[in-house]
Amino acid sequence: MIGDVVNLAARLEGANKQFDTYTMVSESTLNELADEFAMRELGKISVKGRQEPVRIFEPMFHTRYEKEKKKYDIFHKGLQSFYTGDFKKAVNYLTPIQGKDPAASAYIQKCLLTDNIPPDDWQGVWVMTQK
Repeated sequence: MIGDVVNLAARLEGANKQFDTYTMVSESTLNELADEFAMRELGKISVKGRQEPVRIFEPMFHTRYEKEKKKYDIFHKGLQSFYTGDFKKAVNYLTPIQGKDPAASAYIQKCLLTDNIPPDDWQGVWVMTQK
């Protein structure tokens, strides 16, 4: 198989390792699924071979989402702080759920690498450095 979609799928498979997730989908897949699965946004990532960042989501059954909704709401607040470059605030949101949410732990580690100062060209994008 060849093509942009196949390349993106391979990159997302590798991105699961950095977020310690099992499955993730791009925004275009999210739009095709409608309401079949519950989704939580994991972030915006920059993958090799693409100019524009890709918004990624973790799909799950609705029952799981409802059971863990409080945790996902906290994660969302942390993610929004990450997007704006307020890394200290992001860490403050994510720390209470760190042991219960591997993606929160990944963001905490990413934030701690920044010295709480966003780069001048900050756009809230997680640049993938590994496959």
